[in-house]
Amino acid sequence: MRIVYFHSFLFLTLKAKLQQRKQGGRMCAL
Repeated sequence: MRIVYFHSFLFLTLKAKLQQRKQGGRMCAL
């Protein structure tokens, strides 16, 4: 089940990056 957790983590990070790009490339402190 560790693989599924890893995939969900990658999905969340990619989603966050896409949202940052939508916001006009504003710097977001993570």
